[in-house]
Amino acid sequence: MPLVDKLLKNIESMKGSILSGWEAGHITNRIKDGMAEFRVPETVSCKFESDYKIGLFWCPVCGAILHWQEAGKRDFKCAKCGSELAQCYVFVPYFYDKPQRAPHISDLILLVWQDENSYCTTLKTHKHLKRDDRERPVESLSWFCPDPSGKRGQCKNRDALGFCNRQHRAWGGMQTRNGHIRLYKPRALLSMLGTSIPFRYSPALPSEGLTRAIQIGIHSFKERDAQELNFHGMLLPGVESIEYVRNLLALNFSLAVAVGFTTAPLYSRTAVFNEEEDSEGRKRLVILSRRLNTRGLVIRLKEALFEEIADDPAATGKLLHTVSHAFLKHLPLKAGLEPNEFYESLDVEKREIAIYDNQLGGIGGVETVVDLDASELDSDYQHLISESQTCDLDCPSACKACLYIENCGRLNRQLNRHLLEGVIASE
Repeated sequence: MPLVDKLLKNIESMKGSILSGWEAGHITNRIKDGMAEFRVPETVSCKFESDYKIGLFWCPVCGAILHWQEAGKRDFKCAKCGSELAQCYVFVPYFYDKPQRAPHISDLILLVWQDENSYCTTLKTHKHLKRDDRERPVESLSWFCPDPSGKRGQCKNRDALGFCNRQHRAWGGMQTRNGHIRLYKPRALLSMLGTSIPFRYSPALPSEGLTRAIQIGIHSFKERDAQELNFHGMLLPGVESIEYVRNLLALNFSLAVAVGFTTAPLYSRTAVFNEEEDSEGRKRLVILSRRLNTRGLVIRLKEALFEEIADDPAATGKLLHTVSHAFLKHLPLKAGLEPNEFYESLDVEKREIAIYDNQLGGIGGVETVVDLDASELDSDYQHLISESQTCDLDCPSACKACLYIENCGRLNRQLNRHLLEGVIASE
């Protein structure tokens, strides 16, 4: 099967859980219409001034907010009190229903200065941002008078502690005890997403957690590079075969970025695509890609497991993904390596899984659970896999205590440990 067809099958398997129907259709249509470009990144750069609006710094002591250029001139020390500056909060959306259009990151993550309450009309300057309650540091963020001493005259909006009580009507945002942090939704954003889409804004510190890459992997190999391994059929009754592959071709694709509040689940985020206009003004989807020749394990499941879900790519993908995590979860422990040193790939058509070293040529991680001379899968490793059905927290489907892994390209969605019944057997 051509690699593009494999990719399209895997995208179809993500529909309804990892990607909405519209998001999955947008990607597949771009690929089928020849309006997608697979690009391999060569360099990674960072800059303060960008479309993503992270160029504000904040003093946790006095609450002053400085633009990065001014902060940089002062060695990122507060001009008011000399304290160390930190990255300033931003407003991040929490969606109750995914929009049916693709917004840009810069339209979603907003500066705190875009709050209508942030500007003091009396002093003609931006207010400070302080915590009203240190036990609730984010929930109690409030606007503070930039002249707390009151030397410029007593302001009727300033309370006894120096917090500003002036409030505008708010359409969204974090509702605090005093209602100080309340963000307007810009008209441009409302027009883009549609006024019927329910969501709110919340303040959060800029971090990697605000954006999560939605990734997918496909693989291919030649039979001459594969060595079949023996394993305990009693522990892995649903596994047809396990092969060690010396030269596994793995292709990784970053399809989109899920944007939302740091702790928000995937269904409360929206997918943002990397798109560029061509010379004719048409938007082309840019899919960041990586080609990797490495070493790994290829696991095939028995056909009987798919009899009732044979025509459902999403159900097939869910089963394969769950089994993949059962193997991946315990691999770093046995290899003594970090979890991000391993990755996964699913082949929905062949109903097989590949787990492999996430480095060019391999780094010997997968080999730690393989006895190549005896052509056997490590017995202790198999016993660890057999424990994947149980969860210390007794979660309903999957959680960090049982199947979640740190670097899952599918964002730990489409997992259910109860699907392992019949695939692996608990001792």
